[in-house]
Formats: sequence, structure tokens, C-alpha cells
Amino acid sequence: MKQKKIFEKGFTIVELLAVIAIMLILAGMATVGVTKAQDFSKRRAAQAEIYSFGLALKAYRTDNGDYPLPAAWLADLKNNAKNGPFIEAAVTGQDPWFNNYQYVFPGVNNTDSFDLLSLGKDGAVGGGDDIYNW
Repeated sequence: MKQKKIFEKGFTIVELLAVIAIMLILAGMATVGVTKAQDFSKRRAAQAEIYSFGLALKAYRTDNGDYPLPAAWLADLKNNAKNGPFIEAAVTGQDPWFNNYQYVFPGVNNTDSFDLLSLGKDGAVGGGDDIYNW
């Protein structure tokens, strides 16, 4: 009696399609997980940058008597002749989504100081993804 070889015939097209479908589903799930992790990381980076800008702005006020004007706030933090610079020259003033941080002085929400915010992923005010210092 001859033994039957299991792999003699190979795989059918249905089996190959099933394996490919499973691999695509797993890849899609991994992509969603990575995208969520990237969004979370960008939000955390923006929060940290806003905090750092806040510290630099407060140090500027301590040395200069008031906060810088909105028109040149970033340049004033970088090029202050009195006791600066308060931030590194390489800082761009853009959030992780490449939108400029919004600086308002005097603040609307922080009436005794300044408002600083990132418009978030959508790049527009509101929408629930804004990150701010109040």
C-alpha cells in the first residue's frame, strides 16, 4: 500500500485568497493602531511645547516687565538682548501638524497673562482637538 503525500497537490486558489484576506485584515488593524499612537504622540508633543513656551514667556516677563507683543513674540523670545534668548533659535513655532502656534496677549481666557494654543490636527479653531494653556 502506497502512502499518500500530503503536499503533493499544493494549495488551492481559495486557500491562498483566504490567507491573503487574513493578512490584509491584520495589516489594516495594525495601521489603525499605529495611526492612533501617532496622533496621541503629536498631542503630547504639542502639550509639552505649549508648556515650554509658557515657561519661556514667563521668564521673558520676569526680565522685561511684560509679555512680548503677538506680532513678534517668537523672535523676541529668541533674540532678547537683555537676558535672552529664552528659547533655542531652531524652534520654529509650529505644532506637530505644521500649523503655527497661536499666541494672544493679553489673553482672552487668561486675562492676566497670555493665551497660547495649537489648532490641532484639523488646523481650525474648535472641533475638539485644540490644545491650549487654559
